[in-house]
Amino acid sequence: MANLEAGAAVDIQDALGFSGAYRLGAWTPLTVTLENRGASAAGQLEIRVPDGDELGDRAFLNIHRRTVDLPGGSRKRFHFTIYLKSFSEPLEIRLLSGDGEHLAHKSVDLRTGVTNARIVLVLGRDADLDYLNDDRGRRLRVLYPRAERLPEHWAGYDGVAALVLHGLSLEGLSARQHSALTKWLASGGILAVSGGPDYGLLRTPRLALLLPGLPLGLVSLPDGEAAGIAFGAPLPTRRAFHVNLIPEFEGRVRYRAGRTPLVIERPFGRGRVLYLTFDISRHPFDGWPGMAGLWHTLLDLPPPESLSARLMRREESSALPGLIQRTSLSFPGHPLLLVFIALYLGCMVAVFDLPSARRRGRRIPMRLHWVAPFVFAPLAFFLFGVLLFPPGPAAVVAARIAPHPQGPLADLDLEIAMFSNVDDPLRFDYRTPEPVFRPAYRTPPRESTPNWQYREGSAGGSLEPTARGRFLLHTLEGRDVISWDLRATLVDEGDTLRLEVRNRSGRPLHDLWLVLDGLGYPLDPVPAKENTTLLLDPKRGAVTLQEHSWRKLVANRSDAPHARSSAMAHLIDRELSSLRERDVSSPDQAILVGFTGSPLRLAGPSAEWRRQEFALVLLRVPVERHRAPDARGFRP
Repeated sequence: MANLEAGAAVDIQDALGFSGAYRLGAWTPLTVTLENRGASAAGQLEIRVPDGDELGDRAFLNIHRRTVDLPGGSRKRFHFTIYLKSFSEPLEIRLLSGDGEHLAHKSVDLRTGVTNARIVLVLGRDADLDYLNDDRGRRLRVLYPRAERLPEHWAGYDGVAALVLHGLSLEGLSARQHSALTKWLASGGILAVSGGPDYGLLRTPRLALLLPGLPLGLVSLPDGEAAGIAFGAPLPTRRAFHVNLIPEFEGRVRYRAGRTPLVIERPFGRGRVLYLTFDISRHPFDGWPGMAGLWHTLLDLPPPESLSARLMRREESSALPGLIQRTSLSFPGHPLLLVFIALYLGCMVAVFDLPSARRRGRRIPMRLHWVAPFVFAPLAFFLFGVLLFPPGPAAVVAARIAPHPQGPLADLDLEIAMFSNVDDPLRFDYRTPEPVFRPAYRTPPRESTPNWQYREGSAGGSLEPTARGRFLLHTLEGRDVISWDLRATLVDEGDTLRLEVRNRSGRPLHDLWLVLDGLGYPLDPVPAKENTTLLLDPKRGAVTLQEHSWRKLVANRSDAPHARSSAMAHLIDRELSSLRERDVSSPDQAILVGFTGSPLRLAGPSAEWRRQEFALVLLRVPVERHRAPDARGFRP
């Protein structure tokens, strides 16, 4: 396929956010449509997104690239997930030829679609939820996107508070769109599904896996009295109306009219699925004044966080810069410097002490006076340059895996640090998973932050800073939701703690600790694809975490080098502190802490880089108290 020629007739159309609206400080979907009215051609589609802090001298670009193949008369759609930090600069969409020539261009003003409201998406035929656009849209803003414009990556829902589905199934979504919706829901999203007379749509395969129960028909309510009592607000109708009949379900009933459920809620990972068994767009709910209050109660959304609060949030520190210095072997340590200085001074003393040595009767050839410096220089270069500091890039990949309480998924947070002591491009290729990446702010600011290029394709993606230069540290942060099936329960029987672990993640767990009531219990490794039962003595073997540092605890049990074990301990400290600050833990909950291999699969030349990889697993474990009764028959 030939490259695009200058003057090729290609139109660029864009759809940013949802119905043209988006939130700053959040990942946002972008759909770019290219229409080629000329000859068949191929090229590069480039999205240039402004990012960084202009006031802090850290402004840079995130450049997303995609290879495009445009037959004559074709019209193709490309989906991106971009992070919008500021609207001070426009977003640029460029079409480039194979040699980098600009063939088509479009500039998108980011000021027109910004909203600070929580976004509620309505996907359906007739539902009208505009009455939720209260307070001039500052709290909620209801939008009605087209199904084909929904994100293909779960992070595209980052700025969305809830999605309402009415009169449609999910079968029309592509496989990637359905996966994105499911992962967003499991990571904390809210899906509200409206019932109705066409309950066959609710029994379609994709919805059947999400709903708390399947409708088997309709049941009639004679009037609105029972429903009004359930909702706590009069439902003024004397006409009968129908709701879905749900004989069996999982979850809890939020509202019921007599024995008939009206709203059923089911947890899904960290998110929720709400099943309203009535049709929200039909009598008597279409004109009921209490619907707005019911939606606010059901969705239970916190107030939107201001942009200034998000920008002022303190970034946590990272141990990766220090670890990559040791991994890359480009920063000699103090002992190595002392050895070099001792050898250098010894050589100089030997050279300049030759005359005195000869006067003392020692037979040292005079020619060594001239040969020694020439011998020492290449030898020192070989020892301290070639053997100890091999040229090329080095990388550190640290991951945090937090399994969801429901379902076989987990949150994945990645930190990547790259470094090279040669002036070559640093292209980091990976196959799976598909995280979204941003330059990290955990490291101290440098004089300038390079622009970043992100390439995506069917076989994976790549990350590459545009700045070439030796001895520059490049750091990135990534997020994704991955398949990771890990479950555990802890039974406290008074004199014994019984920990049952079901590991279906496909990865063994090592360097394990159980954190409970301020104590740390060292555990044996847990193999992959096995159910493991571990018995612990609560009176022996535990260490008080306030009296011991994780640095010493990890170093004493891990076979990893000191620098790596220090980084692992730093990651444990940071994540457990974050859990305490968010008040996630409770007396009836323990934390399983351990390590496994990195889930990021590398590809291409980057798979051969000198690197260190590790992944911290943090699993919240429910605690069952089954203690034996005392002498009086009471259980403590």
